[in-house]
Amino acid sequence: MNQLIAYVLDGHELRIRPAPLERQWMDDSDQRFAYRCLPLNIANAHGWEILCTQPFSAIWDGRKTKDAIRIRTKGETGSPAISHFGGGILTFHIPCLFRTDPGVDLFVTGPINRPKDAIAPLSGVIETDWSPYTFTMNWQFTRPGQRVHFEVDEPFCHLFPVQRGQLENLHPAIRNLSENP
Repeated sequence: MNQLIAYVLDGHELRIRPAPLERQWMDDSDQRFAYRCLPLNIANAHGWEILCTQPFSAIWDGRKTKDAIRIRTKGETGSPAISHFGGGILTFHIPCLFRTDPGVDLFVTGPINRPKDAIAPLSGVIETDWSPYTFTMNWQFTRPGQRVHFEVDEPFCHLFPVQRGQLENLHPAIRNLSENP
């Protein structure tokens, strides 16, 4: 059996859960019609979600500097996200070191099929079978002047394992359907 182990940094909290099938926008679709799309359902529940531990909001003023994002927290503890890169990038530090079996990476992206206005998740592939480092989950503001909110237990990161080298060994071909009716 393959393993996915999260070694949480001492003094930090990691909230992680299997990604649920449900999405509010799908619930709100006429007669929940969106759930009739099997590829959406499979993608929704494919992997795990990391949840926000502290509510906060952030706004980007459009400049490229690190101080161009202003973050407001609710409560006594600090924000789970910071402006680390500049350029309107909001960065969440993942407070653990993930470990997978040899040859298995983690594909890390934003919550699947959960659009968020004015900000978009960025994706990465983490070599979790050997890397001795934690990683970050980054979101890019798509327009300045729009405050975004992250609530407690709202997913901000989605991850799932991928076999290293599998993509490089796949060779797509395009053919006419009439060749194989």
